[in-house]
This record gives sequence, C-alpha cells and structure tokens, in this order.
Amino acid sequence: MNEFAQYLFRLRDEALEAAGDKCGRLIRLLEEAENDIADAIADFTVKQSYADWWMTVTDHIEHGGLDPVTALIRVRDAAHNAVLRGPGPHRSMYHHAQSLARTDAARRFYNDTAALDLIAITTSAPTAPAG
Repeated sequence: MNEFAQYLFRLRDEALEAAGDKCGRLIRLLEEAENDIADAIADFTVKQSYADWWMTVTDHIEHGGLDPVTALIRVRDAAHNAVLRGPGPHRSMYHHAQSLARTDAARRFYNDTAALDLIAITTSAPTAPAG
C-alpha cells in the first residue's frame, strides 16, 4: 500500500475513533438518565456520518480496486452531491435532524478533503485536512 493510501486509512481510523468517543459520551448520558441528550445525539450522528465517508474511501481502495486518488475524488464528488441535495422530506423531526447532521458531515468531509492538494499527493507527503 502506498504512502497516500496509508494516510487515508489513518484519517479513517481517526474519524472512527472520534465517532466512538461521541458514542461513548452518548451512552454515558443515557445510562445517567440525562434529559438533554439532543446535542450528544447530534454530535454522534455527525461524527459517525463523517467516519462513514472515510470508510467509503477506504472500501473503494480495499475492495473496489481503486487507486487512492481516484477513490478520494469519487467519494468527494458523492459528498458534494449529498450537500447539494440537502436533506429531503422525512417522516419525523428526528429523521429530519438526522438528515441535517448527515448533510453537515458530508459538507465537513468535502471541505476537509479540499485541503488535500491532489497534484502534490502524487509527488510528496500529504498535509492533514483542516477539520
């Protein structure tokens, strides 16, 4: 696996760890029977959705046979389209809020990966996303 692919896998692992931390916080709040868990749910949903974008990138590399740059470009395009579509109609306020969080995660992923200079990627070590 080349250096850039390893870098993308590290970013995926960091995103998964951040989602796990938010999940742990949510679980603690639920165990303590806290009444105000809306922010914890939103934080977890955004972090998990953000990690899902990175999982898609690495899945394209591992199982789809794509080179890392192509995988990243394809997933960035999908994230961009998700942001443009925005949240659609929903059955409940909860589903709408969840869709808003997923759209926010797509926006964050798209913006964070814009910091990766795709021309420099093939010639030198990448820089970390801003997010």
